[in-house]
Amino acid sequence: MLEQKAEEYVNVGKLKKEAAALGQIEGLLREAVIDLDEAQKTQEIAAHRATFFLAYMAMLRAGRALLLLNGYR
Repeated sequence: MLEQKAEEYVNVGKLKKEAAALGQIEGLLREAVIDLDEAQKTQEIAAHRATFFLAYMAMLRAGRALLLLNGYR
């Protein structure tokens, strides 16, 4: 079912197939962890907007890494 949905997104142009090196995926995950660490530090000084932004960026990077792991961009 997941593959059908992915193919549907490829057909409408929301996803593209792309082969990725493991280094790309690791890099995105490393950046996501850095964003989460910075979000935690930012939360301690009560900068809530920056905290949410950093956590959101971490989520986007992790999601992109997951897509690359499955061969999509």
